[in-house]
Amino acid sequence: MRSTMKLAISIIGRMERPAFCRAQRRQIVSDVGSLPQAGEMKSYIDLLFLALIVLLCISKIVTN
Repeated sequence: MRSTMKLAISIIGRMERPAFCRAQRRQIVSDVGSLPQAGEMKSYIDLLFLALIVLLCISKIVTN
């Protein structure tokens, strides 16, 4: 009985604040949308460091 009351109150609360829910949904979508961009940037930085290490190794081999 109590859980049903809590659910009903929760649903009524959401119905009264649709603009807040929409804004919250937009914020979540924008946060999730930025995650792949951050991951892509980290991958490019990793590739840059790997390329620098390879260049240093090749230069060391060539000079010896």
